[in-house]
Amino acid sequence: MLTQRIAKYYIAYQAGFHDSNTLKQLETAVELFQKTHQRLLTEKINTPEIVKELKRVGKLWKVVERFYLNVKEGGLPRIVFVTADSIMNSMDKVTRMYAKEVSTGKSG
Repeated sequence: MLTQRIAKYYIAYQAGFHDSNTLKQLETAVELFQKTHQRLLTEKINTPEIVKELKRVGKLWKVVERFYLNVKEGGLPRIVFVTADSIMNSMDKVTRMYAKEVSTGKSG
């Protein structure tokens, strides 16, 4: 969901919504994504597969992070769209893996 929110605000800004609220919402969502991603990397119930997927997300994030942080400069919308979509798909996969770990009682 965060990747969708981030992409929404990025696209809104690029479409001409240059108000301070759009920028603030984008900044807040980017910060939350980064903090959440870092926290997930240190979860005790992480399996090797979860770690691998989270690292993949980190690599994808590095591709679009500079566009989000420099939103006023613009960027390549196709890269932002495709990468945001890939991150969302990976995070959906991670969510399913976490649900499996919790349901099998491996979460401690």
